[in-house]
Amino acid sequence: MKLPSLVLINPNLVSQKNDIASSGIPYWPITLAYAAAALRQKGFPLRVIDAFGAKPKQITTWDNFYVQGLTPQEILAQLRTRKVDCLITYAGMVHNHEVHLNLIRRLRQAYPQTPIITLENTQQVTSYVLSEVSSQFLEAGATTIYTGEPEKTLDKVIMKKIRGLYNSHPEKPIMNLDRLLFPAWDLFPVKSYWNLGYAHGPITYSKYLPMYTSRGCPFSCAFCTIPALNARLWRGRTGQNVVDEMEYWHSKWGIREFHFEDVNPAMVSSRMADISHEIIKRKLPVIWKITSGTKVEAIKPEVIPLMAKAGCRYISISPESGSPRMLQLMNKPFAHDLALGQIKRMHASGITTQACFVLGFPGEIKDDLRQTAKYIRKLAQVGLDEVALFIMTPIPGSSQWGKISGFHFLSQLTFSPSWRRDFKPLHFFRLMLFAKFTFYRLLYNPASLVKSFVGLVTGSFHTKTEMTIHRLLRVRLWSFLYAR
Repeated sequence: MKLPSLVLINPNLVSQKNDIASSGIPYWPITLAYAAAALRQKGFPLRVIDAFGAKPKQITTWDNFYVQGLTPQEILAQLRTRKVDCLITYAGMVHNHEVHLNLIRRLRQAYPQTPIITLENTQQVTSYVLSEVSSQFLEAGATTIYTGEPEKTLDKVIMKKIRGLYNSHPEKPIMNLDRLLFPAWDLFPVKSYWNLGYAHGPITYSKYLPMYTSRGCPFSCAFCTIPALNARLWRGRTGQNVVDEMEYWHSKWGIREFHFEDVNPAMVSSRMADISHEIIKRKLPVIWKITSGTKVEAIKPEVIPLMAKAGCRYISISPESGSPRMLQLMNKPFAHDLALGQIKRMHASGITTQACFVLGFPGEIKDDLRQTAKYIRKLAQVGLDEVALFIMTPIPGSSQWGKISGFHFLSQLTFSPSWRRDFKPLHFFRLMLFAKFTFYRLLYNPASLVKSFVGLVTGSFHTKTEMTIHRLLRVRLWSFLYAR
């Protein structure tokens, strides 16, 4: 039987002009690359159009947002060059939502009889639960909203032309992640991502690749969508399989830097040790970075120097708040004192560290904010290199969805939600806290601050902070030079 020809589309990257903290980060479409690998193995003829990756320097302006990448007309022009039997779009991040909907409308106009399937991203903090907003996709022209992991049943949905909301969650989840193919990055414009000069995690070398070494998280933080997307289930790849992928890309493309983008890669300390031992045993000349806030308390102290020896150069953790009361409201388990010891050990081992905090969660009062500021100073005293300060936004699928109003469309759900009534005082507090932390860093960890200045000049970054400045300057320049 002849299989239909597929086109997988990664939509544009959308960033809020006054939000330098979260939107505009060029997260690679890892889930889409896994889907492409699985579909290709099953014999489907396919190609990928990465609307962002194909032309990231081209910027259009919409409302209070920058839109990077191909225009809808350019996407349609690429589609017309070859046969199309089924279109698959990727809902990677919530702040891309309106631009994604507009793309689907344009696709439907150009291909009135062609199935359009929209895939959910289940593994990112900026992901959203599509079942909460499926009607918007269907009204725009999508025929199918596919929720859950695509590797097992997406081919069935394509062949049977299943319509409406398709929930793959009732299917048995993929427990053995080692059986999955590596992402099909050969189908994506990876050189365009490298040429950006910035990423999510701080880049050291000119070439790098992101990885998921695990999926899901067993916790149920109230601001997060991962519990709903993964049913509080964590699954990890073996250390051998993780390093197999590193070795594969090092051999194929000379990659020496890998960014672990899974939401909780350090959930099992022995797995971190296994990854480290495998890298050392194979004498693999790579560095690796845990770029999304992980469960730092789970890492055994003796494993930290082993990770550093194996090339771990960066670890992001997520205290979220310095207030125990707020952690209870957030349903966030975190051991403040233990984390201080862990950061101190990482600093001693030469690992750069970041701590992420959520401000403005419902119920937060001034005393909670003071406790957060106090805890950040304690972290700086033991060697923390940078902080990330996000203002809470009610993403569809989190327990806060529907509890905070004031936004007009989903793309406004960034971590700088300027539509919130309390945004101005929260944003002012955030700016002051950034300034205080910079002073603490100068006071307690001046070498780290010097490294950041050097990174800003050289483009080989020590932290995300100077890379964010670099990204902001580049996007502003491109919006002037390459505006459409």
